[in-house]
Amino acid sequence: MAYEIVYWPGFTGRAEPAILLLEDVGEPYTIDTDVQARIEALGQTEPVFACPLLIDGETVVSQTSVIVEYLAGKHGCDVAPADAIGAAQFGYNLADIWREIYEGRRDGSADFLTDRFPRWLDVIEHSFGGDQAWFFSDDAPTWVDYLVLNIVTLATYCWGEPAVQMMRRRSKFNAWTERMMERPRLKAYFENEASLPVAYEEVRATASS
Repeated sequence: MAYEIVYWPGFTGRAEPAILLLEDVGEPYTIDTDVQARIEALGQTEPVFACPLLIDGETVVSQTSVIVEYLAGKHGCDVAPADAIGAAQFGYNLADIWREIYEGRRDGSADFLTDRFPRWLDVIEHSFGGDQAWFFSDDAPTWVDYLVLNIVTLATYCWGEPAVQMMRRRSKFNAWTERMMERPRLKAYFENEASLPVAYEEVRATASS
């Protein structure tokens, strides 16, 4: 049975990490965009308030990081027990970074790229352990890596080339990004013209505002 993701129509937003994980492991999924009706119905029996939601049979999961961690446990991309606390902390940092990238662009923050974003990029860069290829893993991506890739796509979409160049100047982060983007199923996903953008047109870097 395919997983079901409940999210707004036209873009992937905070649902993208779950989509990327499922694409990368080759698991089928569908996207239901009737968000208000589904949340209203599910909210009668489940502690859900907003999308994204993941529905796996009788199991309903909300909150982006919880969704990807749940999927990771089912598809062999969880972190090692010794890394659980560090991964959770990093996951909360990534949620904050995501919000600031989006809200900074939406609200026209003049100093986001010169102040907040560089500082957050240093947090990402320093979250690597040694010379390992992935966050909290030497062998393959974990759920944390899909959250970080969502940061890359959102920052690129919302802030364009200035943000891209800033990310490239963090050597570990840049090498990691290149490795993720070369993973065959992820590469195919991003090259597919039918794939949805990460955000809506009004917050795109080249949009008039």
